[in-house]
Formats: sequence, structure tokens, C-alpha cells
Amino acid sequence: MKTLVSVYDEKNYLYAYEPIFNGESAFDRVCSWINSISKKNNCGQVDTVVVFASKENEMKIRESVKKLNMTVEVLSDDFSSVEKFLSTLASKAQGYDNVIHVRSSCPFYDAELTEEIYSLHTKSASEYTFADGWPEGLSPCVINTETVAVLSSLVQKDSIKKESKVTKDVFFDVM
Repeated sequence: MKTLVSVYDEKNYLYAYEPIFNGESAFDRVCSWINSISKKNNCGQVDTVVVFASKENEMKIRESVKKLNMTVEVLSDDFSSVEKFLSTLASKAQGYDNVIHVRSSCPFYDAELTEEIYSLHTKSASEYTFADGWPEGLSPCVINTETVAVLSSLVQKDSIKKESKVTKDVFFDVM
């Protein structure tokens, strides 16, 4: 299974790029986590990352992603609307089976928990899987790429959702 990693940059969370973890930023740690899950192959074939970067943080992001041992695409624009984010993600996710989605400001993603979530997602043929009840920022969510496309098309038809802002629970909010 081919898996795309999606990283959403919250432009107002500037602390995500401060070197507070022994010289590493929260985003540096996210990049290390991505490298760790790509090496294990328990999360599908992870070889591509797309970063939804705010223009304010683009240069910091481009510096940090140099640590990733895979194809990285940094998209710099205003992705704060649900419509723009989902339509762009749906486009980028074509050809992949699943998307592992994370936020740039969460330095404590756990590779083993990620593997468990991914395994549960694939064994159950789920469309959307997340770690309900776990503290925020320990586990990513996993979403089937066809579900991303469906959510994107739903948002296109709903003027209220179309104008909504991306939140940490963007997929759940649209559903």
C-alpha cells in the first residue's frame, strides 16, 4: 500500500520552529518521526511527504525537510480554508491508498502508536482512523484517499463548510 504523509502547518504556531528540544524544533521532531515510520514499512510504503506551508513559515520548513529521506513537496499558500486544503490534498493523494495526516507543531508523535493506528486502519478497511481518547499530538490520523476526495466534493457543495477554517480535527469536522 502506498501512503502519503500530509503535514499541515498552522501559521500562527511559530513555536513549532523554535529549537527547544536539545536544538531541535517541534517540526524537526515531526520530520524525525516521518523518517522513522518510513523505515519500518509497517505504515505502507511511505516515500512522499506533502507539507501545507504558510508563507510565513516556508523558509523554516524548507530547511527542516532537508532531513527527510524521501520526496518532499512544500506547498506554500494560504491553506486555512477547508475547501482549499481538502481539494489540494485530494489532488496530491491521487495514486496513494492512504494519507497519514499530522500537524507541524506536534513534537511527540509516536512511531509505535502510529503503526498500531495504521494496522487497525488497514485490517478494518476503514475510511478514517484516529486515536480517540489519547492525548493530542501523540498519534496521527489515517484517512483513505478516496474518502479525502469524497470530503472535498462534499465541501464544494456546502457553502458553510466551504468557508470553514482548517482545525486540528479537519476531517472529523467535515464528516
